[in-house]
Amino acid sequence: MVKIDASKCNGCCACIGICPVDGVRLVGGKAVSNEQCVECGSCIPSCPTQAITPNEN
Repeated sequence: MVKIDASKCNGCCACIGICPVDGVRLVGGKAVSNEQCVECGSCIPSCPTQAITPNEN
């Protein structure tokens, strides 16, 4: 899963709209990646606040 910094997320949903596998959901007004995330990275450039980064596992 990608890493989403909730303190930077503004809840705009740009990442949700761009994700091809429904790997991001809005929870409490903030984006959260879920088990469907395949770490394709599509959401990373879509985030206007740079809240999303690749997972570094």
